[in-house]
Amino acid sequence: MTARFSGVHLARVTIEALSPLSCGTGQEGLFDITLVSDANRLPMIPGASIQGVLRRLFGRVAPAEMVADVFGAVDWTGRARDARLIVGHALVHGAGDQPLLEFPAEKAIAADPLLKELAKEAPLRRDHVRLNHRHVADDTGKFDRLAVPAGTRFSLELLLSGVAGEAELVEQLVSLFAHPLFRPGGARARGYGRVRVVRAGRRWFPSSDPLAFRKAREASPADLAGFVRIHPAPHADVLEISVRLTPANPFRIGATGVATTTGSDGWPEGEPRPEHPPGKREKPVDMAPVREPRIAWAGPDGAERGEWRDVTASPGADDGSHLAPGSSLRGPLAHRALFHWNRLSGRFAGEGLDEAALAAPGERPAELEPLLGAVKAGNRLLGEEGRASALLVEDAPIGREGLPMRFALDHSSIDRLTGGVRATILFSEELLMPTEFRLRLVLDCPPPAEGDRAALAFLHALRDLAEGRLAIGARSLGFCVGGEPEFAGRDAGRWQALWEATARTPTTLAVPA
Repeated sequence: MTARFSGVHLARVTIEALSPLSCGTGQEGLFDITLVSDANRLPMIPGASIQGVLRRLFGRVAPAEMVADVFGAVDWTGRARDARLIVGHALVHGAGDQPLLEFPAEKAIAADPLLKELAKEAPLRRDHVRLNHRHVADDTGKFDRLAVPAGTRFSLELLLSGVAGEAELVEQLVSLFAHPLFRPGGARARGYGRVRVVRAGRRWFPSSDPLAFRKAREASPADLAGFVRIHPAPHADVLEISVRLTPANPFRIGATGVATTTGSDGWPEGEPRPEHPPGKREKPVDMAPVREPRIAWAGPDGAERGEWRDVTASPGADDGSHLAPGSSLRGPLAHRALFHWNRLSGRFAGEGLDEAALAAPGERPAELEPLLGAVKAGNRLLGEEGRASALLVEDAPIGREGLPMRFALDHSSIDRLTGGVRATILFSEELLMPTEFRLRLVLDCPPPAEGDRAALAFLHALRDLAEGRLAIGARSLGFCVGGEPEFAGRDAGRWQALWEATARTPTTLAVPA
């Protein structure tokens, strides 16, 4: 340590994923996006990924000089300034709510029901399809992403070199883990990486007592014995939008190849059936709604037990297992926002603009980039670098307050020449009819001006979804009717006023005679 440091602050944080969390390796393999793993082949969150997110969030509340002092910096001459903060890797928890520290640990992993599942190459896999400017699947836009399921817990340590009087700074850094924008890993705009702080604590170790520090470091990063507990306060420097949606008809946001065994009325095996069940289906459905495994925790704080709940293997065994992934909701909203931006800007097909100029595939107008982000592979010096999205769309659990109604619907493929049924082309899908679900959005952008076309276009898209003019899911069945959205957090009043303005703005054009 240098002369100005008299010791080190040690902070420990345990976080739990509230949505799938995907820290990718960037390497190609059997899957398009694979998970970072530790020496035991268990998923982890690299300390560098966490440090990058913390630095960005700390810069929102602290001056640049303090950010450079804590996280280090490199000036324009190339001279480096050492960081005072060291962020460790976040290690995954087993069923006993403790991370695995031994290596090799094949026997320990085989004996732990959670680690046994998390050690698989694909604990959870999500399919994604990129949409083109026509709002249909792009031929070359199919990819998959691996993740750990919601409920997965990780623990890590933070080391801050300094003086004893900096406990407030340590707590400020730990509180950033509870920020709505703290989302380690990739695809955060599509609902991945949302976490909560399960427990956290700090402890000061003077440089005059190195043995105490060494003994503390030998313990688990989830052990808070002798630590001062930290309870992070909620942050309100982003806008949060919440709206309840009720499907107007059965719908499916879903997955092919996820078969479930149902009765002919769509009632799953093992669930309470109606008084007069018409009988059991002879075959499972071919296409079913998205259902994902998750981890549930029960027990007192510090002695909780984790349970792997694979709802895909036992349909109907757990409510809240259906969900509308954030990517399935973000895509329709983004494309409808582009439509409204073109409308508000007076850009219409047939008026000197061909279809390519109206909306080029994979590109967005510069005015929409701060809101929806952009992916570019151009020259950074010319300002052609990509931009992160300010709009984050959360996964929406379906049926959290009770199991949704499920129906099995059979389909036949019709020969377009004869009009008859094509032989052997019979398939079925399972549709949901839930009472309602809640859509949650997080928005981190400057306050909208009165005539902000990008903000108006986004709110028009949201109004279309809430008023049954924008379908989600497969086969265009997912029209919903919702209530008024609730705006909370930064600039909520200005967004509320702009939302009310969209109701007064005409949504159709008067065609002159």
